[in-house]
Amino acid sequence: MNFTQWVFVTALLSLFFGESVGATRINWTGSYRFEALDIGSTDLNGGGGKFVFLHRANLRPHILAADGFKLIGNIEVFSNNSYPNDQVGSWLGGQPSFPFVGPFTQEASSFSIREFYLRWEMEHAELVFGRAPFEFGVGASFSAGTNGFDHFSDAIDMISYKMYAGNLLLQPILARRVNLSPDKTGSLSDFLFHVQYKNEDAGAEISLLRRETTADKSVNDAYLIYDSGVNSSYTNTVAAEAYKIKSHHLYFSRDWEKFSFRIESGFLNGSTGILTSGGSSVDLTGYGMALEFDWAQGESPWKFDLLMGMASGDDPQTSNFEGYSFHRNYNIGFLLANHPMGGFDILTTRNQRTRVSGSILKNEEALDEEVVSNMIYFSPQFNRKISDKWTWSNRLVYASLLTNSSRSASVDLAKDLGYEWDTGLIYSPYERFKWMSELGVLLPGGAFTEGGTRSTQMVLGLQTKLLIEF
Repeated sequence: MNFTQWVFVTALLSLFFGESVGATRINWTGSYRFEALDIGSTDLNGGGGKFVFLHRANLRPHILAADGFKLIGNIEVFSNNSYPNDQVGSWLGGQPSFPFVGPFTQEASSFSIREFYLRWEMEHAELVFGRAPFEFGVGASFSAGTNGFDHFSDAIDMISYKMYAGNLLLQPILARRVNLSPDKTGSLSDFLFHVQYKNEDAGAEISLLRRETTADKSVNDAYLIYDSGVNSSYTNTVAAEAYKIKSHHLYFSRDWEKFSFRIESGFLNGSTGILTSGGSSVDLTGYGMALEFDWAQGESPWKFDLLMGMASGDDPQTSNFEGYSFHRNYNIGFLLANHPMGGFDILTTRNQRTRVSGSILKNEEALDEEVVSNMIYFSPQFNRKISDKWTWSNRLVYASLLTNSSRSASVDLAKDLGYEWDTGLIYSPYERFKWMSELGVLLPGGAFTEGGTRSTQMVLGLQTKLLIEF
């Protein structure tokens, strides 16, 4: 535990166990999660099986420092060397550094502070300083990871100011993700502007978000993400200029008594600041859309949902990168576009994969870090409430490829990504307790064969998850 962590824990414990001082109060919330995962094959040909146990403990202090002033934290108790900045928890058994066959004990885990920020609540405004979460729309592009089973979250150092005028919200955000020194170079910054109109009585919301990301040339390491594994012409190991990307997002939702729908779209463009081996600029252009529909059947035990949408993919034969990636928390199925599958980068998502010591994790070593990209998808879901405590869940997934993603120009990929059926049971005796077990069956489509050069077979996956919140 370093000095900063020691001071943080000491302050929290003194508030928790000590006497109240003035108006200071502290409330704790949190959760414990246990997961087991077994996937028969991730290369879709009988190899690359995956089996893992995970557990995660999360603590959230809410400190009322004074009227209108709140300090909010998010502490991850168990760390993970492969995903140090996420909330996946730790493998059961950990990743010890001392001799594996040594003493009968576990190596202690070092906790991480995922969030800590000040929120100043005023009559018609709200000011936020610090490392805070951010979410937009259905979570297709930005997700705060608030679902108990989410493995990832967006939390950045920011200054945010929310201004309320009736149903209208205006929110400028200045975020700083990298700052190597106090001078005016060596930083990576985001400027976001969020406009929202929300009428709760009518059940309607419309939101607009603009994001502009700029990284100085000295900190532009986009060549580590857009490398030769993404495109054979991305061979430069230095940036030619600054990284400048803009994205625009639109969200609309409408709720009725028995029906609701939500739609989110995103558009990305700009320059990475790196050049191909031929000297061409590598620019980003991508788009995506997610639609969600919910039907409630009154007193019926059945509930129907539908997810559908699309996200552009990259053509590796061009110099630009045209792909658009959804957030890792946005899942359309248990296996497809959730766990990395297949023998090549069929969804053109290598640029967003987790890297350990500079190398991308193998499919069988990675968790659910695959995302929706380079596809059109259709995913109906239907759940039946068996009793007050038990629910039977079902989900069907079909997806079709948008762009030929083979690295070989002579290969013409099929469009069919395949079919998936997920079915399981959910047990929830009360609100803060949930246990679910699920079976996933994936029938890979012809696109995974890469023009007949690869073999595929049916894949089975099993997972069970337990969540206790307090």
